[in-house]
Amino acid sequence: MHREQAGGNLLCTSCIEKHQLDGTAPICIVLADQNFPPILPTAEGLCTVILRIEDAILGELPDLLTEYFGRGRASVIPENSLVLFGSVAHLAQRGLSNYVKELVRTAASISAITNERANISHYIYMPLGGVTDAALVRDLLDLDAWLSTDKLQAKTLPDTRALLWETIVSENLCTGNDATGSRRYYLPESLTNSRKCQFSSPALSRPAPAAIAPFDSENEHKILTQMLAEIGTVYGIYGASQL
Repeated sequence: MHREQAGGNLLCTSCIEKHQLDGTAPICIVLADQNFPPILPTAEGLCTVILRIEDAILGELPDLLTEYFGRGRASVIPENSLVLFGSVAHLAQRGLSNYVKELVRTAASISAITNERANISHYIYMPLGGVTDAALVRDLLDLDAWLSTDKLQAKTLPDTRALLWETIVSENLCTGNDATGSRRYYLPESLTNSRKCQFSSPALSRPAPAAIAPFDSENEHKILTQMLAEIGTVYGIYGASQL
């Protein structure tokens, strides 16, 4: 959703009736590029705060968070909130190795901004406009594999990520190419540990998609509903959604 800043309060302008952010209950904040919907209303006035920059570079996202919520002890982000962040646009421009390195750096910046009071994880991207670059599709697959190795991988919404790729494949939203082999990288150990180690993406049992078709509203609704449910289970933030 989009929120307008008014002093220390934030006003939701996405719901049918405008309302203030609760200010005390944990919320979900999404820092993203255009590969996430701009509006995501949920129940009980706990609407998701969505802050987007078109073609965002990861390093731009912490400044956006500071602009709306303040920094450190002055931050008005409620304790135990969740900040999801990411940018497929950055991944497309810089490749997986740079992207993961910047993920770790950006996560540390967000942690400082929130005074270590919020949970931090990678966002669930939505291919709203589709993906036509075969190299980017493979990078997205390998990124998903890296997120699954994180020691805190339950925090990276694995059920939603699995449903995302299941939907891409089962709905025939992709076309195949010949890239099935494992790829080797030296990547940070996790979102919270910058120590590099060898990471080999798993060999694929079928050809990797060469392209992903744009999601329709039905598939978008399915993925986002699962995401909200998993956020509720893992982080305890949401009740029933209003999607």
